[in-house]
Amino acid sequence: MEPSANLPKGSQSKAADMMNISVRTLADAKKVQAEAQPEVIRAVEAGHIAVSAAVKEELRRLREQLLPVFERMNRQLLQNLQALQRPRPGASPMVAIGQAGHVNVAQQQLNLQQRDSRSSQPVDPR
Repeated sequence: MEPSANLPKGSQSKAADMMNISVRTLADAKKVQAEAQPEVIRAVEAGHIAVSAAVKEELRRLREQLLPVFERMNRQLLQNLQALQRPRPGASPMVAIGQAGHVNVAQQQLNLQQRDSRSSQPVDPR
């Protein structure tokens, strides 16, 4: 984190006033200095382009870089969702455990016991 990011808002305001710029321009200048391409920073420092134009240029550059990535991610997400909706060949049929006579859990077969409707005691199904 930049040291100036920890300054109270009043200090940022005072610094902007001392340089005769707005607090927003000061914040934008810090962003340009921290994140922009070196040629953009040099152009701002030389006075060839304004800080606000440098911020717009950096946003345009990032948009150009990130948009194809987002589009690829979106296409992949849609493909994955469509694949989840398609039935898989050879998939096991869905069976409720209550309907099964036995269930395999962690490679062990569990036999379900039937309960006598008159008592709460398990009844041997044999």
